Amino acid sequence: MLGKLIAVCVLSACGCAGCSKTQTPLPQDPPHTQAASSQPEAMEAKPSKTDCWQRVQGRIGSSADYGSGWLDLATMGDFKQGTRLRLIVGGTAQKVIVRLLSQGDSPDRPTGIVGIFDVPSSRRVVVTLDGDFLNIVQISVHGGPSPFGLFPLPGGNSPAFVTEVERTCQ
Repeated sequence: MLGKLIAVCVLSACGCAGCSKTQTPLPQDPPHTQAASSQPEAMEAKPSKTDCWQRVQGRIGSSADYGSGWLDLATMGDFKQGTRLRLIVGGTAQKVIVRLLSQGDSPDRPTGIVGIFDVPSSRRVVVTLDGDFLNIVQISVHGGPSPFGLFPLPGGNSPAFVTEVERTCQ
């Protein structure tokens, strides 16, 4: 009985309006690896029992030619510093570039780059934003040997695509 009471309290403590019905507390996620020191961290902050996730709504697309995949957001959004994103990455890439594309920016240019991140065997990449990303219309991952011809990734790095994106509840 006490366990059920604690579970109810944890879910109600989340108190995040707009969270999807499939809220997943962080402690269930496996640990993630750290990105290179010159790049943002892909490690999760110490989980709190009040953390919850909400699915980012949109339309998924991909390009085999560019080794990338994206989520075109259903509604333009702002992602403030400290927001965490959890991207489920398809494909077999071992490293990906994560990008948040602002309205009016070209998807063909390397704008809005968050960093280079290791893709763990769980395929869940958790990114903590180190700055504000405003008027975002697309979240993308870029695999392959050299995304945008500017970011050489380890030899044999494969294409990547997005299967799902979640963010910490607001």
